[in-house]
Amino acid sequence: STIIDMDTTGGAFVKRGATTGHKNVMLPITVVAPLYGQPVKVTALDIYWKGETEFDGITDVILRRQTGVGAYVNLVFDTSGAGYACEQSAHPQGCTQHYDITSNNVLTADSGILYLTIEMAFNSASSWVEIGGVRLTLEHD
Repeated sequence: STIIDMDTTGGAFVKRGATTGHKNVMLPITVVAPLYGQPVKVTALDIYWKGETEFDGITDVILRRQTGVGAYVNLVFDTSGAGYACEQSAHPQGCTQHYDITSNNVLTADSGILYLTIEMAFNSASSWVEIGGVRLTLEHD
């Protein structure tokens, strides 16, 4: 029953819908792996977002890199469940959830794709979390 409404600037409003509980959104991220024949490092992840109320927010964030069919390594694994709040009335421009990435972060021609899972909690069936965008910081030597 989860509802995802795209906005006009490339983001999305995610609503819980009638079924209670946390909801997950998984986003595949395709990145050109080697730049000019050199491996690339993913060094940071930023999620730009806000929730309708203080009870609408992000609970878990997982960023993985595929290493084979059904195989992966974690770049970010934040499943503490404590969650993050960014209520629109207090933060009308939204908030940024930032992660520094230091392990399993080298992309090569054989590294596969990245995928991001964001788990969200909701105050009610109609309340929302707006994901404004996701930014990866890429570096090469």
